[in-house]
Amino acid sequence: MRCKLSRIALVLQLSVMILAAGGVGSAQAGFCVLLSKQDAADALGENFIKISADAIHLGASQMKEQSCKYQASTTKYATMMVIEATSQDEAARLFHMSVMGSTDGTGVAPKPVTGLGDQAAAVSNNLWMRKKNMYIQFQIIAQGLSDDKMVAMAKAMATKAAASIR
Repeated sequence: MRCKLSRIALVLQLSVMILAAGGVGSAQAGFCVLLSKQDAADALGENFIKISADAIHLGASQMKEQSCKYQASTTKYATMMVIEATSQDEAARLFHMSVMGSTDGTGVAPKPVTGLGDQAAAVSNNLWMRKKNMYIQFQIIAQGLSDDKMVAMAKAMATKAAASIR
């Protein structure tokens, strides 16, 4: 259990470092094309979205990783962390490691979400999804919105991203 929590902490630390890398260009679009600017704007209920992303890099076990940030305003944005695992089994392990042991800070565990990819779960402002060998985590930051509303926004984004995975 301690090993799993350490791995989750490492994935979260990597997510923060990836977001801090910043900068976007056409060469860096990579996995960010799974969710268009318009789809993100629609999900967040905004007209303008600025997208920033890090370059795709090789992570642990030669998996490709990228984090994309969809900024609607200073108080409303979403992140989409995408990992292309080397196999569907590896993506399923990543999903399981991320979801198991996660809570919303009050001890509420993630609940399964149906109709998204092969596996999906959500809690608070986070939604995790796996489709084929792709593992994706969505996080919504929006002041003044309920957790249910933020999960609905994440689900709208995940639905669009899942449809883009062939």
